[in-house]
Amino acid sequence: MRVKMEAQMKIITGMLALLAAANGALAQTQTLSARPGLVNYVEGDASARPRAFINAGETFSTGTGKAEILLMPGVFLRLGDSSEIRMLTPSLVDTRLELLQGEAMIEAVGIIRGSQVSVTASGAVITINANGLYRIRSNTAAVYSGSLDVTLGTQTIKLGKNHQTQLVVPLRSEKMNLDEADELYAWSSVRSQYEAAASYQAALTSRLSGQNQTGWLFYDLFDTWAWLPQQTFFSPYGWGYYPAGLAGSAPVVVCTVMRGGHWGNGPHPIGPARWFGLGSTREVPIDPKHPPVVNFVAGTPRVQQQMRSSQQVSVLSRRGTNSRTMQARAVSHNQVRVSSNRASSGGASRSGGSSGRSSSHSGASRSGGGSGASHSSGASSHK
Repeated sequence: MRVKMEAQMKIITGMLALLAAANGALAQTQTLSARPGLVNYVEGDASARPRAFINAGETFSTGTGKAEILLMPGVFLRLGDSSEIRMLTPSLVDTRLELLQGEAMIEAVGIIRGSQVSVTASGAVITINANGLYRIRSNTAAVYSGSLDVTLGTQTIKLGKNHQTQLVVPLRSEKMNLDEADELYAWSSVRSQYEAAASYQAALTSRLSGQNQTGWLFYDLFDTWAWLPQQTFFSPYGWGYYPAGLAGSAPVVVCTVMRGGHWGNGPHPIGPARWFGLGSTREVPIDPKHPPVVNFVAGTPRVQQQMRSSQQVSVLSRRGTNSRTMQARAVSHNQVRVSSNRASSGGASRSGGSSGRSSSHSGASRSGGGSGASHSSGASSHK
């Protein structure tokens, strides 16, 4: 009897510890949501490791490598090789950065009315207050989708889809070269899919736990901060972000999901364009009206747009369908098959925990849950 009572006390003590950890983690999630500038993922060389914060006045740079930084909820900043930024104002509604060198991609999925992201480059101020996909270099600002304003001196112009401007006076809107190969553009599309997959799984876990959390949530299975929105949003690449309450009925596609990757020689290519990286089969929400490119990494915006417009979407019911058969069917490059998934996900999520801690060692970022990561030189190490 005494042994049984001691065992029960251990179980009760463990449950209380878990509850205390969960409460503390939730508070840290709220803090993170109000503090842009978290380094979420690094592939290769960078001046800070994942989970470090870039505070006002601080700089962050990459060497031979790329990095993803979280700004306001639903806004992702991705840096290419040999790039450097300075954080000017890490505000939740008015984030301001300076691009000192190199190039940056900004994927804005959940910008709310009245908020904006501003990037200074070569004396010009680039202001983003609409959802879309944007590229900023030291001498140009470009719009893949959405719109932005560029101010240089006393002149301000607005750029729309597939347009860019040189950051010199006078500012002129001109058409982009959609056939320009751009590895950062391709890498950003891979990261966008990964973030959508992580968000979906974290949302399912949050719903099943009854918490229905929103904001940035650290999700163990993907080893990343996932964005859980308050309403449904769609990425410029065609992936979907669903709140916890709607995640169970979200349209999803079963496909290969990679953490990162690169062009060049490697053991695990995906698609005829030969993008290399480790991947695993996952379910990812999509925009059913404008589906993404599946199981293929497009190297140019034109290829991306052409493939998206040519794809057909058909809905598959899970009822009576073997999941392995669904996965095998979903690898077609010209047809996306979608299912409505109400099954629970594996893994566990935790809010906070290691947020805000900078890893001082020189090793690269971790890759969790069997998700893909690059095999390029200086690539991330894996758990």
